[in-house]
Amino acid sequence: MAVATWTLSGDKLGITEGGYWDDPVGGPTNRGITLGTLRMYHSVIGLTSPEAANLAALMALSEADARKIWKVGYWDRAYCDRLPIGLDYAVFDIAINSGPPVAIKLLQQALGLNPDGVFGPKTASAVARCNVPATIARMGSARMQFMVKLKNWKPNATGWALRVAAVTSDAIALA
Repeated sequence: MAVATWTLSGDKLGITEGGYWDDPVGGPTNRGITLGTLRMYHSVIGLTSPEAANLAALMALSEADARKIWKVGYWDRAYCDRLPIGLDYAVFDIAINSGPPVAIKLLQQALGLNPDGVFGPKTASAVARCNVPATIARMGSARMQFMVKLKNWKPNATGWALRVAAVTSDAIALA
């Protein structure tokens, strides 16, 4: 992975995720990071314990600290550093929004593989052989099919559909 690829993806995500929001269904998030995620990755940003990762810490989360969590908790766990430019950004955004296993499953589905959520040799080989823009487009379609089935789709439909369209378009442009 080139540092520029991670930086560019982080920059794009920083615009998408914005700041603090307390969703009635999903709970509080800041910069796409939930309280549970903050507690899980508290040491990445220098908090001394999971207990220190409280609501006040979430509300005060800086973009620099969010980027540290995005890198360790999402970029790395979704193997984005093993993906071509454009595809890495599309997978990363899904990982932030739905979790790394879902991101890998949607990638595998777009590659025509059995989606098991594990980035192994078959997935790596299929990525190496794929048409990147076409794979990104298929991932965007698979992502929408996944999202419309979520229980909180209805109140988020417009924003999520716009996000998927923008990420898909931007990722294809990067490829």
